[in-house]
Amino acid sequence: MPSPRVDPLVMNLIVARGIPAMEHLDINRYAKIVDVWATRIDAANKSAEPYSKGEPAYLVSREFWMAGGMAVMLAGPAFGIRYTRETLTPGKPEQQFIHGVIDGKRGTCATMPVLYMAIGHRLGWPIRAVVSRDHMWARWDDGLSPDYGGKRFNLEATNASSNGGEGSFASLTDDDYAAWLGTPREVIESGSDMTSLTPRQALGVFLQGRAGYWIEHGEPGNAEADLELALACFPENRDIRSFYWHVKAGVLDRDKPERRRNARRPSVDVDRINREHQRAWERLLPPQANPSSTLPPIPVGQEGGLNLHLHPPG
Repeated sequence: MPSPRVDPLVMNLIVARGIPAMEHLDINRYAKIVDVWATRIDAANKSAEPYSKGEPAYLVSREFWMAGGMAVMLAGPAFGIRYTRETLTPGKPEQQFIHGVIDGKRGTCATMPVLYMAIGHRLGWPIRAVVSRDHMWARWDDGLSPDYGGKRFNLEATNASSNGGEGSFASLTDDDYAAWLGTPREVIESGSDMTSLTPRQALGVFLQGRAGYWIEHGEPGNAEADLELALACFPENRDIRSFYWHVKAGVLDRDKPERRRNARRPSVDVDRINREHQRAWERLLPPQANPSSTLPPIPVGQEGGLNLHLHPPG
């Protein structure tokens, strides 16, 4: 399980404060906001649970139902969090770090999973980050074998939705992600992709995000230094290693466009992936037309009623 001493929100924003324009970011303020959000989500789940034990999501597991309730509530009118409609760029810290989704209620795959992790940290839930290629999502992983009652399932943070009367969340399998992202089997087996990240490995991913900011702002020296730290935290990760060597070779130097032309731009890939996923999500039949995905109402106290639907990958 992740260390209870490591708050992913604090770790993420400490990295963000290394950017000059972000050096006065009030980490304590954001921590207090998410404290309140977690308390509200916990209260809503507790008020709903007595009425929900026969629901399909609850029958998967209590943990699965609780995490789904969190995802749907964050997407609903109580919080109103949505995936951003802006084009993604590493040069915008609000797209890379959790303060952006808290302030603007618009998130990315770099920020929304961190919010899930931060809420899980406050509720004692083992929610961890997972990465493959340029995408990050959240995973409930208590580290135990299923033979001993362990729970492990993915949460696609960029695709939860709710209008206050009904809501949906996605829980894809690892194989679904591998097919969707084109992740080679050997990369998964090496520990680079699809692993449940330790706090140290997650720190490496946050530093990788800051390195992208430095490149966009023409500071490859800072990017190289961050990527060296990121590699020390997460040496198995192929994307961090590739990014590091591209920077070291000058391929991603903003002032040398002729050397960047054929270099892979992570922000372009992640934006494309999330747009494709959103379009697929929007093409799904409404839950009322798909009885197999429709679950009974979940009363959630003062937050309003929610109809919780699990959308399987499709």
